[in-house]
Amino acid sequence: MPVTPTVPSPAALAAYHGPPAFGWPSAAGRWTFDPALVVFAALAAAGYLLALARVRRAGGRWPVARTLSFLVPGIGLAVLAGLWWVGVYARVLFWDFTVQVILLLLVAPIFLAFGRPLTLVAAGGGRSGRFVDRVRASGPFRIASHPAFGPLLVPVIVCAVYFTGLLAAAQRDAGVAEIIQVALLLTGFVVALPLAGEDAGTSTTSLAIAGGMFFGVLELLLDAVPGIFVRLRHGLLAPGYYASLHRPWGPSPLNDQHVGGTILWTVAEVVDLPFLVLLVRRWIKVDAQEAARVDRELDALTLAQPAFAASSSADGGTPGAGAAEEAERTRPWWETDADYFGGSRAAQFRRAGAERNPTEPS
Repeated sequence: MPVTPTVPSPAALAAYHGPPAFGWPSAAGRWTFDPALVVFAALAAAGYLLALARVRRAGGRWPVARTLSFLVPGIGLAVLAGLWWVGVYARVLFWDFTVQVILLLLVAPIFLAFGRPLTLVAAGGGRSGRFVDRVRASGPFRIASHPAFGPLLVPVIVCAVYFTGLLAAAQRDAGVAEIIQVALLLTGFVVALPLAGEDAGTSTTSLAIAGGMFFGVLELLLDAVPGIFVRLRHGLLAPGYYASLHRPWGPSPLNDQHVGGTILWTVAEVVDLPFLVLLVRRWIKVDAQEAARVDRELDALTLAQPAFAASSSADGGTPGAGAAEEAERTRPWWETDADYFGGSRAAQFRRAGAERNPTEPS
């Protein structure tokens, strides 16, 4: 796709007050200050480390990988999205703003969630741990952490950012932009809750995750719609702002928007694939847990049956034979019958039925 650079004019140069022309490697050395993201990152990191210290003082253990996931790519990417070149050019380049949205909504929150901060605080006990337990047991949290909730939420948030007045407001007002950035991080964290297992088992039935898989595939299709719409649109999304920007370098505002639409379309689809992979892994894990629980319940029911040894002795059988026969009856057919679909076992039961009812046709 061709990118047509604008030709700087003396009037445009005088009216423009943004950062210098974007280019590598000079852009990598440009930084800005984002108070909201700095405060958010500092509070999140401090809270996580305090909870970690509380768990260790109580004699508990916590995986190092979770701590690194939260602090390094989680907090780190969130800070870089606001303070590094992404934050510097987000208000003058539409495609750069799109990169920032993707980082804050779909990338950094995954690493934050895999740090399991809620589980860490709950493991530390105390008032904060009890508060987290109450929150995770609440109805709103159960809804938010349902595997089907996140896939439906992402397209709604993306459309709200791009196709309402939020886009122009965020570009004109730094305070609004900072609020939106933190909101994107929190929303992305909610989306990643079931992937990281932070739902505390409230919604992690295999059926719920299967529903989440369905909506995840649906999201894969829906996520393409905003990007396609932005890419093919012939008018600016925030014309009042971008027309008055007077940026004397780089692509024209419309070409810039088309590049941003392509990034939103492509990257959003690519990022969705790891979401689905993680959801499949979560599905397999929960299904195995459910199978183990069912096995334990069946074993408990078998052990709770009346003593078969006594009944066998009363019938003149060998003591313990009844229990052995019952255990044999409760075993799955595939453990004792190598034939497909239990053919040998079915024939055995047909013969036994014919012997008990000789007058009935076989």
